[in-house]
Amino acid sequence: MITSEELVNLAENAQTDPGAFDQLRAVTEVDGRSVDMDTILGEASPEAAVERIDTLTRLEVAGTTQQEPNNFESPARPPAAGDGTFLAYFLIAALGIALVVVFVRTRKGRKKPAVVLASPDAAPNLDVQRRTYADDAQEAADSGDYASAVRLWFRWGLAAMEKRGKIVDHTTATADTLRRTSHHPLASRVAQDFDTVVYAERPATKTMTDDLEQVWAEILAEEPS
Repeated sequence: MITSEELVNLAENAQTDPGAFDQLRAVTEVDGRSVDMDTILGEASPEAAVERIDTLTRLEVAGTTQQEPNNFESPARPPAAGDGTFLAYFLIAALGIALVVVFVRTRKGRKKPAVVLASPDAAPNLDVQRRTYADDAQEAADSGDYASAVRLWFRWGLAAMEKRGKIVDHTTATADTLRRTSHHPLASRVAQDFDTVVYAERPATKTMTDDLEQVWAEILAEEPS
């Protein structure tokens, strides 16, 4: 029988003395308790044996070793880099990190839908739309884009008719809508110019746009307000 201190000294000597290493493996009892040194040392080298014995004795002094009756076993140790268990732990950790990254990116990429509160004021005002149509039409004509000017003045006039209740939706109304709704002679001209430019895709001219605002004013003048 030897003591724990003697066991440590023997392990240290085993690093340079093969005979001491054989003696270390032959130990069967430490501090009055049976030990299985083959199980404790396993395939450890003399250098690794010192670390194992030192770890065992320090844990024993701290009272952290869990002992079975009459059995002095080696405490569980973390998996070494060469163990299959270490590789399994590494793969599990890598998978966990990857899942966290995907989750975070998904959360960032997901935008909450905007909340729109229903309110009468939220609907575009026809007067505002008409001013916008008129401004855009004039700008288009000034830049030489007569086709856009024809379309915009057409929408401007139909917006006025919608405001007066003559049509339901000026944004979907067509030239035929104007013909059916207004019997003014100039309404036919406006409808024809619109069809020529938009559907026949013929070039619009400056003459078509020069007096469109005044023409629409006359068309609307016959409609009851």
